[in-house]
Amino acid sequence: MNIVGKSFIPKKGEKSYDYFCTWQSQADSAKKKYGDVRDVRNALNSEFLFSEEGVLKNYFETGRENIMVVLDDGWDVPYDASNYDFTDFSEFGSFELNEDRFPQFKGEPKERLKQLCDCIKNMGYKGVGVWVCANALGEKEGSYLSEKEMREYWKTRAEWCGYAGIDYWKVDWGIYEHDVKFRKMLTEVVHEYAPKLKIEHSVPQDAWHFGTGNETIMDEYEGVLPISDYFRTYDVLSKLETAVTLYRITECVRAFESSNASECILNVEDELEIAAALGCSAGIMRHPKWMPERDNKIRAVLNWHKIAPPFPLGATPIKLSKQTLTDTYSYEGLQEGHWLYNIANGKIAEVTCPAIIARNTELPNITSKGEAPFVVCSANPYSEAYSIGFLRRTINGKNNQEILCDADIKISDPKVPIGIFGEFSKLSVQVEEKIHNARLYMQKLDTEETFDITHCINDDGNGFTIDMDKLVHDKILTETNGILVKLSQAED
Repeated sequence: MNIVGKSFIPKKGEKSYDYFCTWQSQADSAKKKYGDVRDVRNALNSEFLFSEEGVLKNYFETGRENIMVVLDDGWDVPYDASNYDFTDFSEFGSFELNEDRFPQFKGEPKERLKQLCDCIKNMGYKGVGVWVCANALGEKEGSYLSEKEMREYWKTRAEWCGYAGIDYWKVDWGIYEHDVKFRKMLTEVVHEYAPKLKIEHSVPQDAWHFGTGNETIMDEYEGVLPISDYFRTYDVLSKLETAVTLYRITECVRAFESSNASECILNVEDELEIAAALGCSAGIMRHPKWMPERDNKIRAVLNWHKIAPPFPLGATPIKLSKQTLTDTYSYEGLQEGHWLYNIANGKIAEVTCPAIIARNTELPNITSKGEAPFVVCSANPYSEAYSIGFLRRTINGKNNQEILCDADIKISDPKVPIGIFGEFSKLSVQVEEKIHNARLYMQKLDTEETFDITHCINDDGNGFTIDMDKLVHDKILTETNGILVKLSQAED
C-alpha cells in the first residue's frame, strides 16, 4: 500500500448548489403531540438549528463551504400551524421568520431574515435557502389575490430575500402547486428583483403512482422545467428511492424533448450516487446525527462536485438504454399515520427504468452474472471529468442490494479525472491515446487519501483496469463512498 501526498480535489467549488434540507431531521427530532405533520413543523426552531445538539453546529465540519442550508416547511408559520391534512394553506407563505421559533432575530421581516442568513453563513456554510409555499399568506377558497396583487406580494418577498442574502427558494405545494403560470411569475419576479437567488420548482405528486400511469402530469413537466433554475424530482417511495428517482429522471428527459429546459438542473434530493455520477444537484435529507455512516458519503459527493459540478438538463445529449430493470417491493402492514399509508398500504410497487443512463457520453458496456445494478454515468461539460455510479437495487422485496458487475468505458482524454461511486467488480477504462510515462493515482473522495495504483495500467498502454477485489485485498479500500482515479505525468 503506497500512500502519496497528492490531492486532486480543489479547495472550493463554485458552480454547485447542493444543500442540506432540514425536513427529515425535523421528523427525526419531532416530539409527539398530534401524531401528524404538525409535529414535524413544530421541530424547526433556533434550538433545533443552533444549539450544541442542533443539526448545524457540530456537523458537516469539512464541507460547509460547499453546502447550503435549506429551512423546510415550518420556518415562517406559528407553532401548531394548521393544514395537517393539506386542505387549508392560508397560514402559509408569509416569508416572515417566525418570532416564537427564532426569538433572537429582531426587527422587520427582511432584517430578521438577514440576521438568520448571517448567522448560518458565519458558521461557514455556503448559503441559505427557504422552503416556499405556492400561495400567499391568507389565500384560501373564495379569497385570492389578483394578478397585480400577487406579483406585488412576491416582488416584496423577493426583495426581502435579496436584501437578506437568501440564495435559494424551494417552491413546493400550495394552492398554486400545479399552476405553471404562477410558477412562471415567481421565476420572473425572482430573476428581476433578486437576481442572485436560484429558484427550484417541482411537480408535486404521490411518491409513486402504483400502475395508474403518470401521463397526466407530463404537460406540467413540460411547462415547469423551462422556468426552473433547479427542478426537484420530488418525494419518492421508501425502499424504492433509487428506482423511482431514475423513473422521474426519465420523465424529465421525455418532457425535455418537447420543451426548452436548457438551463434547468435536476435536483435528485438524497440520492447521492445519482447526484454525483449523473451531474445532478443533491438535496441531502438524512442527517449524520441519526445516520453517522452518511457523513463520509456526503463528503465524497461534495468533493466530487468541486471537480464535476451539476450541469443543466439540456446542456448535453442524454442516452437511455433499451434494456430496462424492474425493482419491486410489497408494502404490507404499514401503520395508519405512516406517510405512505394512504397510497401504498397493501400494494406492490413495480418500478421499471432504463438499466443505464448516460449524459454526454456513450453507454458503458455492463456485464454481470444474473441481475445487474442500475448504472448512471456522465462526462462533465465544464471540466470533462467522467463519472460513473453503480446503484443498489430492491429486488423481490429486499432493498439496498449490492449487485456487482464489470463495466467497460471509453474516454478520449486519458488524463481527465474519473469519479466512481458504488460497488463493482472491475472497471476497464480504454483510452484513445496510449499511456506513456504516467502514474495512475486513486484518491478516496471522503478522506482525501491518495494511493499510487500505476500497476493497474494495462501492459499495452491502451487503458487501465480497476479491480475492486484487489483494492480491498491490498487494504486500499474498505468502503466505496466514492473514489477518484487520475493519470498524472510521471515525475523524474
